[in-house]
Amino acid sequence: MTSMVSEEQSPEIGLIRAAHDSICTKRFVPSNWCMPIEELHRNVLGAVPSKLESLRELANTTLEYTEFYTGFFMDFFEFPAIPTYLSPFAPFIDFANGSAAIPGLGNTPVVFTHTSDIAKFVAAALELPRWDRGSYIIGDKVTWNEFLKMAEEAKGGEVTFLPSYDNLLKSIPRQQLASLFAGFGILCHDGSWNFEPENTLNELFPEIEPMKVKYAMDSIKRN
Repeated sequence: MTSMVSEEQSPEIGLIRAAHDSICTKRFVPSNWCMPIEELHRNVLGAVPSKLESLRELANTTLEYTEFYTGFFMDFFEFPAIPTYLSPFAPFIDFANGSAAIPGLGNTPVVFTHTSDIAKFVAAALELPRWDRGSYIIGDKVTWNEFLKMAEEAKGGEVTFLPSYDNLLKSIPRQQLASLFAGFGILCHDGSWNFEPENTLNELFPEIEPMKVKYAMDSIKRN
């Protein structure tokens, strides 16, 4: 392998090659933090091609690696009621304006995990003697209709469309934002975010009790 990276390649390729060339680095965590990425997702989300490229590069190294599958970051939907280091970016739900745009029929379960819980599981996983290629973290699993019901109970009111997208459009082109949320909607509807793995980090580390969506919604109500 070589450490030279072309302009067309993602920055992560350079990190992977540098880690491979290092005499002390044995493990690598690719930037995924969502769900298992496959070729069939290539045209659904814009970030998929670079993620697939990174996985192909890792497969040609001697590095041990795992992808952390976390579902949607719960932080996006509970800020500022629950502190987070992420910028507000909530697809489908607009708490400030009491609006929502549910993908599909809204009956397919979706995984949600708060980043504070993700950090706990990742820290614990560093001590495992061996990594699986995929590490599942399930903070909570609810359908969008169930999520919406809890949101309505927390905020009250009817839901229609999302005025908050106007703020996102200040930094993200309309076509790009529409494509992103459309991709999220497809993946929610087809069950890609409904993890049903044989093994999870939750089972390996039962002492870690991740936040549930109901608790997060009640936090909004309290605030």
